[in-house]
Amino acid sequence: MSYLFNVDKELIREAMKVGGHRTQIGVVREALRLYVEKRRPSAQRNSNDEVPPPCMSSRI
Repeated sequence: MSYLFNVDKELIREAMKVGGHRTQIGVVREALRLYVEKRRPSAQRNSNDEVPPPCMSSRI
């Protein structure tokens, strides 16, 4: 299944500068992590719930 996301390229460039990410995927990963963190009830939040860096993915 494929999803099409209409993302403003200027917004991505600005987020890359501010967030210190070198790639668009880095910006998207951080945005998704922050979104999930905000949506999760505070009782379920845990400082150990971090998104692993790309090199530490489960594909290894």
